Amino acid sequence: MAEFDRYLASPDADVSATSYRRYGLWLSDGERDQLSRELEALVDRYASGPPSPGRRRHLLTASLFPTP
Repeated sequence: MAEFDRYLASPDADVSATSYRRYGLWLSDGERDQLSRELEALVDRYASGPPSPGRRRHLLTASLFPTP
């Protein structure tokens, strides 16, 4: 989150280019594992794109953990 905070604090930050999402999910261990695999597959499709004109690097951070 520190990188996110630094970006938002910069004078040239484009707030419309940012996103923050938080979801509370009730999942079995199997559902959690399936979700992780599906998210990884989805991100992998976009992560393979090389740098090129008109493209900017973006950071996507995800945390998935059980709560008490």
